[in-house]
Amino acid sequence: MGKQVTILVCDDQSTIRSSLKEALSGEGHHVVEAPDGKAALDSVREAEPDLLLLDLKLPDISGVDVLRT
Repeated sequence: MGKQVTILVCDDQSTIRSSLKEALSGEGHHVVEAPDGKAALDSVREAEPDLLLLDLKLPDISGVDVLRT
């Protein structure tokens, strides 16, 4: 069995985050949630995710700016 993949899901809508977490966790992935850009940046530093699913329209920082950072 390979390494468990960590996926960061960043979306300001909790229903989207929850749905993605449920689906991805069901496939055996470790999922970290972030409700905004600042939390996403903090989570990237802490969790070092393998994949980022990122909403482009966030309440504090645009998704594009999160990617740039």
